[in-house]
Amino acid sequence: MSGVNQKIGIFGGTFDPIHTGHLEIVTRVSQELSLYKTYVVPARNPWMKSDKKITLFKHRVKMLEIVFGSNKDVEIMCDEKEGEISYTHNTLVKIEKKHPGADLYLVIGEDVISRIEEWKKIKEVLKRVTVVCVKREGLENRDVAARLNEIHLGSKVVILEKTSIDASSSDYKKNNKTSFINKDVLKYIYKNNIYKHG
Repeated sequence: MSGVNQKIGIFGGTFDPIHTGHLEIVTRVSQELSLYKTYVVPARNPWMKSDKKITLFKHRVKMLEIVFGSNKDVEIMCDEKEGEISYTHNTLVKIEKKHPGADLYLVIGEDVISRIEEWKKIKEVLKRVTVVCVKREGLENRDVAARLNEIHLGSKVVILEKTSIDASSSDYKKNNKTSFINKDVLKYIYKNNIYKHG
């Protein structure tokens, strides 16, 4: 179907596990930019975390389904093949086929900016999208835009202030902070003994 005049969000990550900060980002971006749909894209094999242990893909997808399953404005995109390395560029190509002519909004955290030049085909990525950068580490807005424009002159950037929820997946795994994990997700974690606290 034609995507002309559609605004499509893409929010990728390991989501290991999904937490309320992720949910707030998806909700805020969708509302503030009036998105037609947001694709939440769990990375099956994230290249930036190849040296880290990642929870099984099926569990991460299931936890996303628990949180977003009833949200008609969100689609979980999990069609990467076993062994396929997760690259944003490949995801964009797939979404462009689904929504030709749509305006694509790539949602990233500010912490990603420092290594974004290492992404596969990053110039092509920046040509295709408007980057929605969620503040986190305290960089000035102009520094974020300047960084992206050093890679591709004319990069389009939208800055969103930090979310009200100070949550991280690693904080749960290291410190068992459960306050920002959905209760049904916690039940799933405990039932399947996914993390050391489960």
